[in-house]
Amino acid sequence: LRVLSLRNEYSANCFAEMINGLTSFLEKRAKDLGEVKTLSKWLPSITSAIEVVGELCTSIDEPELAGQLLKSLVPFVSTVGRNERISDKENSILNQAVVSVGKLLLKLDSSYDAEKSLILSKFSMMFSREWIEKSKITDDHLCEVFRLFSRDDLKAIADILQAMVAVEELLDASTDYGKRLGAYNAVIKSLKDSEGTSIDLDGVRIREDALMPVLHRCALGSVSDDPTTRGSAGLLLSQFGQKYCAEGAEGRDIVSQMIDLLQEKSLRMKTTDLRREPLRVMGEVVRSPMIANLWENGCKPLETNGMRLDNQIKFAMSLSPLARSDDLEVDCFENAAHIQRHRRARSIRRAMELVNDGSIPGQTGIKYLHPLALRMTFEDDATRRELPGQRDNDNEIANACASLAGAVAKKLFLDILPRCCNKSHSNDEISR
Repeated sequence: LRVLSLRNEYSANCFAEMINGLTSFLEKRAKDLGEVKTLSKWLPSITSAIEVVGELCTSIDEPELAGQLLKSLVPFVSTVGRNERISDKENSILNQAVVSVGKLLLKLDSSYDAEKSLILSKFSMMFSREWIEKSKITDDHLCEVFRLFSRDDLKAIADILQAMVAVEELLDASTDYGKRLGAYNAVIKSLKDSEGTSIDLDGVRIREDALMPVLHRCALGSVSDDPTTRGSAGLLLSQFGQKYCAEGAEGRDIVSQMIDLLQEKSLRMKTTDLRREPLRVMGEVVRSPMIANLWENGCKPLETNGMRLDNQIKFAMSLSPLARSDDLEVDCFENAAHIQRHRRARSIRRAMELVNDGSIPGQTGIKYLHPLALRMTFEDDATRRELPGQRDNDNEIANACASLAGAVAKKLFLDILPRCCNKSHSNDEISR
C-alpha cells in the first residue's frame, strides 16, 4: 500500500484485490476468535491488517469498496468485543478498527442502509460488555461512530451515553453525579411521557433502534459495583419494561433484547447484590401484561394473526409460573434476589416444585434455573460468616439446588421419552 502511495498508482483494481485479501483474512480470524477467545496467536498479523485498513479508509472513495470492507470489519470488531478479558494491546486494535468503521461509514451513500443498520446493531451490543468500563477510549470512539450517522437522534443518544459513563470515575470525589443521574432521569422521563416505539428527548425524536445502546448500557449499569448506579440503571430498565411490555405495546425487538440481557447478567453475576436488579426487572417483565396475556392465551391470538414470537419472548413466557403479581412473598424473582438467604432457598424450592409438576419446561430449567441456583449456592456472600445460623441457610440452599437438579433431569427425560416412543414404531432398535 505504501509503495502504491509513493507512485500515485491508486486504482480501483488494486484496492479491490487488497480489500478481498483483508476481508478474507478478517473473516477467518473472526471465526478463530469465536472459538479460542484470544487474539494472542494472531496479534501481530491482525495489527498489521488493521493498520492497512486504517490507511485504506482515507483513500477509498467508492462506496462499493467501503461497503465490502465494512462487511468483514464490523463482525470482526463485534467478535473481539465479546472477549471479556481483553488486553491493552487487543483494546488498541479494537480502537483502531472502530475508528476505521467511522471513516468508512462516511463513504457510504443512502443505498447502504443495510450496512448502516448492521453497524448500529453490532455497536449497540458492545455497550453491555463489562470490559468497556475499563476502556473509556473505546467508549468515546463508539459514541463518535454514532455521531457520524448524520441522524439527530443518534447524536443525542451519544451525548446521553457519554454522560452515563461518568460512573467510571466514581472513586473520584469530584465526580459529577448530577450529570450522570440526569442522563438516566432524562431517558426515564422521556419513556414515561412518549407514546409509540420512539421517544422525545429534548425535542429530538429518538427512534427505536437508537435506544438499543442505552438499553445495553443500562444492563451493564444494573450490575455495577456502585449501588447508586445500580439503582439508576435498574429504574431505567424498569421503565423500558413498563413502556414496551404494556398491553398492546409495540417494540418487540427491544423486549427480546432486554430479556436476553437480563438473562445474561443474572447468570453471570457472583453475588446477590449484583444480581438483584436484573432479577427484579426480569420479574417485572414476566409479570407484565404482554407476557402474562401471551401465557394465558397460549399464543393463539398471535398465531392467528400470522405473527411469530422469537425465542426470548417464549423464554420469558416459560418463566410465568414463577411470577406471582398477587403475592410477592412467594414470587420467585423477588425471593431469588432477597437479602435473606432462606428466602433465596425458598425461590429454588418453588422452582423445583414447578418443574416437577410440569409447569416449567425442562429446557428452561437446564439453561436458566439450575445455573442460577448454582450461582446462589456458591456465591461470594460477605454476610455468610457474620450472621447466626448461616451454615443452616447454606445447607438449605445447597439441598434445594440439588433437588432442582434432580427435577430438571427428570423433566428433560420425560420430555424426550415421547419422541423416542414415536420413533420406535418404525425402528425396532429404538424400541428395544
